[in-house]
Amino acid sequence: MKDLILLYKWMDGRTFTYNQEAKDRFKERGLATMRKLAKHLKLKEFKASFNPGGIAVPGDLGLMGMFNDEVGIYIKISQGRGPECMFRTIKNMKDYSGGSNNWAQTEVDFKRLPSLIHRLCGVNPVDLVGVKPKNLEGVATSIKQKTGKFKQEEYDSIYSAYQKHFSNGNYFGVGGGSHDRIDDLTLATLAYNKHVKTKKEGEEFLNQKFTFTGGKGTISSLLNCYRDLIWEIFNQYSNRYEIEDLWMYEEHEEEEEA
Repeated sequence: MKDLILLYKWMDGRTFTYNQEAKDRFKERGLATMRKLAKHLKLKEFKASFNPGGIAVPGDLGLMGMFNDEVGIYIKISQGRGPECMFRTIKNMKDYSGGSNNWAQTEVDFKRLPSLIHRLCGVNPVDLVGVKPKNLEGVATSIKQKTGKFKQEEYDSIYSAYQKHFSNGNYFGVGGGSHDRIDDLTLATLAYNKHVKTKKEGEEFLNQKFTFTGGKGTISSLLNCYRDLIWEIFNQYSNRYEIEDLWMYEEHEEEEEA
């Protein structure tokens, strides 16, 4: 599997200890790889996780999933003297002891990992149904993950608009210095702009549950915490307006200036 090889090469020789930026990148890139691995293995259900540990350790990536009602796999990827992967069989999604530990510690091992896991669990990938598309849609629960790649100038422009609003006062516990909440609003705006094309998609996306820095909720509930102007900023930068509505909005602004 290509993504496993890329992860191995990226980890090999890299220092994560006492390097929070590299550690955060390891988490982000690793979780994405784990989710792709779950799909590649054709797990019918799974849970990807990351245990950060302390600042002196890189942290551990985890994947737990079931092929059927009787057999599943637990996988842990971490960095010892180099990239290493431990995997063992499990009987259910709460089986944290499972079978004997097996190890993949070389690039060749990582390349062969899917076939090694199928053989260990006694399953034939041809016979597996795999994760349903509906379940895959819910994989990206983090608003940051859903946002994906973006241009820094786009982020800065939106962030600045929200920050300017909050700097005028403390709204519902969010002051001008609260980076996390303004970051949530900025990422939500970028995510909406990237994924939503129709009114129906917009309604569904606004009410989809995401994990934000400040906790779990919907984009709609995040926006509703603040005042009307926040919605206006979101509408403007997420392209929620139809052309006619945007024209009316701009005309209204000109009237106020006059």
